[in-house]
Amino acid sequence: MINQKRVSEWLREATVFLVERGEPTIRAEIIGHLSDTFDFTAEEREVVRDGEAWIERFLWMSIGLVKAGWVVKDGSGVWAATAEAAQALDRYTDPGSFQRAIDTAYLAWRRSNRPSQRRAWLIRGSSVLGVNLVPEWLRDGYCSLAGSQLWPIDPGVSVADLAAAATEDYAHLKHHELNAKVDEIVAFVTRVSVGDVVVTTSEHHIYVGDVTTSCEYQPSEGGLSNLRRRVDWRNADAPIDYSDLPAPLPARLQTGRDVLDLTADLNLIDELTLPAPVATGGDEPSPQPRHEHLREPSLELAEELLVDRAWLS
Repeated sequence: MINQKRVSEWLREATVFLVERGEPTIRAEIIGHLSDTFDFTAEEREVVRDGEAWIERFLWMSIGLVKAGWVVKDGSGVWAATAEAAQALDRYTDPGSFQRAIDTAYLAWRRSNRPSQRRAWLIRGSSVLGVNLVPEWLRDGYCSLAGSQLWPIDPGVSVADLAAAATEDYAHLKHHELNAKVDEIVAFVTRVSVGDVVVTTSEHHIYVGDVTTSCEYQPSEGGLSNLRRRVDWRNADAPIDYSDLPAPLPARLQTGRDVLDLTADLNLIDELTLPAPVATGGDEPSPQPRHEHLREPSLELAEELLVDRAWLS
């Protein structure tokens, strides 16, 4: 396990680097700077699924920098520091206080951006008429449904009118295919709401985001993404490996549908992108072993118990 203090040092140093650069910087340059600045242990250098262990952990924990409002990511690997980042560095002068401020800001973001009623949805984009749209979704901050045969629809269209239009526009499909297509269009346009959670897959990776706008009809090249919703992707830089998904999500994601209601698994999906506690080390006492059948305590649990995340580490 990678030491918590080390991760905090990497996060703060990356922020210092971005503030001093004063301009958008590609992720590879940030990784290169950290690689030149720190001496990494064999454990930190261990090659995992998508690179070295320390890089995977750093990218995962960098989600907190974004939610704290100190770093902006464009979805295509370009990061930039905000004006608030410089203020944070002045205020939190050591990695420990910097990390605690990240955790506090992350929890505040969660509280302020969680509607009372939310749903979760699988929206497929990895094979839309033979094209993988997920990289574009992550880069441009949206998700979509092809709607390639659907005529333009007006904002606020009723469920009945939308279903009738879709039924007419896709009348060439077989009966069961037609029903599935109409259901998917109606769900994406009228049931998905601002604040809902979106899950999508690309190769062996899982991405999670939050819907931020209502549906818009926007004619697209090849009719690949005519129906669109803006999405704030939580982990564009830190995808979740399919093999790491807890049950029953792997089975649920094996559907052939392009839109699927996953609300029954909403809490489980939310937990996927909570920055997980990492092992402590150095002078700190080792944590007591956890029961092998219990999940790692999450930030949400810490929030409910009114304790700091460091206690859970």
